[in-house]
Amino acid sequence: MKEKISTPGDRLKEEITRVFGSYKKAADAIGAKSGSYFRPYLNNTNGIGMLLRKKLADIGLDVEYIINGVRAEDSKELSDIDDDLVRKVQDLRYRSEQLNKEIAEIAELVIRRNKSK
Repeated sequence: MKEKISTPGDRLKEEITRVFGSYKKAADAIGAKSGSYFRPYLNNTNGIGMLLRKKLADIGLDVEYIINGVRAEDSKELSDIDDDLVRKVQDLRYRSEQLNKEIAEIAELVIRRNKSK
């Protein structure tokens, strides 16, 4: 697994470089006047708001990675694990309910047996 880059600004820089190679090209893609548009985000002076997140996603940057440090592929893998956990918990809950019903039936049989003595 790759070393996690520490700040959203660092991850934004990495993504812009990966996809566009330059800030100017990325700025052009989102309709900004120059590559310096990204400076406050790269320096972590400004947080990346919802409008910029949408623009970044629209131009093919991995916004989940930029914001949270988790690549979309990793997030999907975690989602699959979460789905498996939910299914297992549901299965255990169902089996537990069935066992509780059987225990109740046994208790009823014991009570009947004790009354008939």
